[in-house]
Amino acid sequence: MTELAANFRSLGFSVSSSDSGFTATKSSSDYVDCGVVRQNILGNSSAFSGAAPFGVVYSDPETLRLFSRSVSVMASVNVVGDGRVATLNENHSVAVSWESGNGKSLGTQTESVTPGRLAAFADGSSCATNGKLAAAL
Repeated sequence: MTELAANFRSLGFSVSSSDSGFTATKSSSDYVDCGVVRQNILGNSSAFSGAAPFGVVYSDPETLRLFSRSVSVMASVNVVGDGRVATLNENHSVAVSWESGNGKSLGTQTESVTPGRLAAFADGSSCATNGKLAAAL
């Protein structure tokens, strides 16, 4: 367990111990895939990562209203074991927030992303784990 905790620390995770293991946390979108947000407005197209911390999108191509979209991700891995065998429970809390052009909050949606579970958001985007965390360990 000590070596596994050291591996998490080397990846930039904070590690807190418990009686039966530890929990590793990190604010990072490195371990989720949220696809690509694509737009076509007035003959121009743009695209950015669905996990990008910030993006500006059109809410209505006819009136050209803009709003901002921000994403934050908190990765959390609970590790429980007896010294020989460890069980890892990976969870990513993904929060997508929207603001109008004048800074008024239009809402925030937070979803839990775990291996094998796709999280869908109101703007049509979705996120899933990408396997990079398991590969890194």
